[in-house]
Amino acid sequence: MHNILKSLIFIGAAWMSQIGFAQATYQYTGNPFTLFSCGPNSSDTATMDCPGQPAPGNPLTSYTANDHVTATLTFDAPLPAGLDYADVTSVPGFVLTMSDGQQTLSTAAHPAGIIAKVSTDGSGQIIGPWLLVINVGNTANSGISSENEPPQNIFVQDQGTLACCDPSVQGDLAINQFDAGTWGSGSPSAAQQVASLITLVQQMNIPQQGISLIDQLQTVASDIAAQNGKACQDLSNFASHVTAQTGKKITAAQASQLQAAVASIGSALQCGA
Repeated sequence: MHNILKSLIFIGAAWMSQIGFAQATYQYTGNPFTLFSCGPNSSDTATMDCPGQPAPGNPLTSYTANDHVTATLTFDAPLPAGLDYADVTSVPGFVLTMSDGQQTLSTAAHPAGIIAKVSTDGSGQIIGPWLLVINVGNTANSGISSENEPPQNIFVQDQGTLACCDPSVQGDLAINQFDAGTWGSGSPSAAQQVASLITLVQQMNIPQQGISLIDQLQTVASDIAAQNGKACQDLSNFASHVTAQTGKKITAAQASQLQAAVASIGSALQCGA
């Protein structure tokens, strides 16, 4: 076990020195969607949004009444106080991950189509106005957004989009309007970080290795849930797998992201304690 922990510490330190380490995390939790796609409008030029018609009763949407937007912003250091609707995409360590209950997207896998503007109060906590967008840019024009732009309390909107919009693509979307969510800060748990890392690996589409990497991470997640003491060992196995495939099936840039996540998870699990 000593060698395993030593290996994790070495990996974490090496990658932290190269790319930095997320030291500040901000989480957004939106309210449940209230409007759902329900087919084209009468002129067949756009997708209609109908109130109170979620899936599964409405076959024209995948979103349920419990789905909502969540977002996580991470940086190398806490945001300064007094930001006024500032673009934070160039802040060191910036990573934005968003989910709408049906898809999870990360700027690590989708570096284009990104908007991240926030404001902070006197203590550096995020407040309105803000605008977060990850647009995948595919033919379905899928993506996730959270808007609370000036003037506040008039136009507030979270939206999830799997497909947009009629008539070119049958719409599959949901919206929460006029009801802003809440922000908090603090480090995510090890289990949350493993879940995010699984999503990242899925989005990387690593040839011939993705499934086995995900299986290893799911084992780590099971270890954490069972509290069986094997999480650090299995996390080390994942890190070794990434190292072995770097420059082969895994690019150096991908390995950088994965090993930084390993270091963060190892720290949360206190593998080096």
